[in-house]
Amino acid sequence: MVTRVAGRSPIPREIELKLAIDPGDVPRLRKSLALDRVGPGKATHIISTYYDTPSLSLLHNAIALRLRTAGHRHVQSIKIDSDSGRYPARRAEINNAIPNGRLNLRRVEDHAVRHLIEKCCKGKKLKPVFLTNVMREIHLFELGRSHIECAIDRGFVTARGKKAKICELELELKSGETSSLLNLARRLNANTPLRIEPASKAARGYALVNGAQLVVPKANAVHLDATMSTKDSLTAVMRSCLTHVIGSADYVFKSNDPEGIHQLRVAIRRTRAAFSIIRRHVAKGLDVRVARDLRSLQQKLGGAREWDVLVEETLKFAPNRLLSAPFSAHLGQIVKAKRAEGHKKAHGALQDYHCTDLLLRLAYWIDVELDSGDGRSHKRKQIADTLAKPAAKFAVQVIQDCHRKTRKLGKKIRTLDPTKLHRLRILIKKLRYATDFFGALWPHRRTKKYLSALKDLQQALGTFHDTTVAMNLIASLAANGGADVKVGVERINDWLASEQRRKRKELIALWSKFAKRQLFW
Repeated sequence: MVTRVAGRSPIPREIELKLAIDPGDVPRLRKSLALDRVGPGKATHIISTYYDTPSLSLLHNAIALRLRTAGHRHVQSIKIDSDSGRYPARRAEINNAIPNGRLNLRRVEDHAVRHLIEKCCKGKKLKPVFLTNVMREIHLFELGRSHIECAIDRGFVTARGKKAKICELELELKSGETSSLLNLARRLNANTPLRIEPASKAARGYALVNGAQLVVPKANAVHLDATMSTKDSLTAVMRSCLTHVIGSADYVFKSNDPEGIHQLRVAIRRTRAAFSIIRRHVAKGLDVRVARDLRSLQQKLGGAREWDVLVEETLKFAPNRLLSAPFSAHLGQIVKAKRAEGHKKAHGALQDYHCTDLLLRLAYWIDVELDSGDGRSHKRKQIADTLAKPAAKFAVQVIQDCHRKTRKLGKKIRTLDPTKLHRLRILIKKLRYATDFFGALWPHRRTKKYLSALKDLQQALGTFHDTTVAMNLIASLAANGGADVKVGVERINDWLASEQRRKRKELIALWSKFAKRQLFW
């Protein structure tokens, strides 16, 4: 397995998957590993010192340079993450034994890599910036023709007087198929709950150095070009979706910020939209269980999000005169309980081992099954022919199809009831996601203007839908409230109805603007 640096010399690469584990579950994981490993496990104390320039030049170029000490052995490693966000991770890696335990770039035999490091540093001196100190337990597996190293790492990363704990399982594919790595991860997760850890040790060390706070992950742009095949473009789209889902799930797990649940639901919707494109335009009737399970996870997150939106967005704009004291008190009690219940359910779903299994199955589908479609032999040629088409030709077909359906329903926007407006909202989301996915193939202003008009419509339709949901939630409060509460509910719902009438006028104006937009190729 090799990769290339700046289009020059091939260098080895590692394929690995990091999975966080609760320290209390390590003994159970150790027993699980002992069932199938080859030979006894081995424990080693490892200290790794990471180097960079004062301005962190290597970090800015996705390069990690470390000197690792294990007993009397010293190894200098260079890792280049040219495919950030892929799961399992694939990084170019060069290792050199260093007899005296001092950093020495002259030991790097690959001239292109050494030149890359020197170019990044621009003459600035490399200095230690952080270190990791872990006790590593190594277990070796043979699964068919695949050889996998499983390492349990427990310890910490330190930088500038700050410390963060490390407790994770690292699976590295030494030889063989990625599918074996993912299957082993699923099997271990079924016995001991694990969680995909998106951040490498280097990333966590740099986060300490920079004092970085957790940030809600947003969808990364999908990088496409005109030379790509449909298969290449769909793989890039699905990997972008996987990165978004894993990053958002990790944020929700580590943070109580309500925005995390919203962003995770967005990430899941994007992924389901990509599956919908594949089912409709690549393999009609394709039954993808992972897509259905993503929908189920999205629904488990819905309760928390609905009550968050009611309080944090919808009712914030309600006139104060409508929120009478008895009604406000009753509303506050109910909402506090409902939000807590919704968030407990959402976090419970993410902590369940089924969630990690779902994400591993999604990674497996992208890496292993995207080529084969539904697996029925009489359709394989048809699917292969579609995947071999130029990406731009396929993208035109997808976007035209979404555009046509959206225009057909949208022209009736003046008379659509809330249910059909919600249907229009879903169509616009699908069209917006398809344009997000493939728009890079037409990098000009017309694409941006078309996408901007879609975003405005989606936002307005989303606000309209929020008022419909709010009416249902508010109405549910009247059942257990007194006369004052019922009056308050009626007043709020009258205000929400007037907001819907105002929003429909805005929607009609935005639709008229969008209807004038032509497709951008």
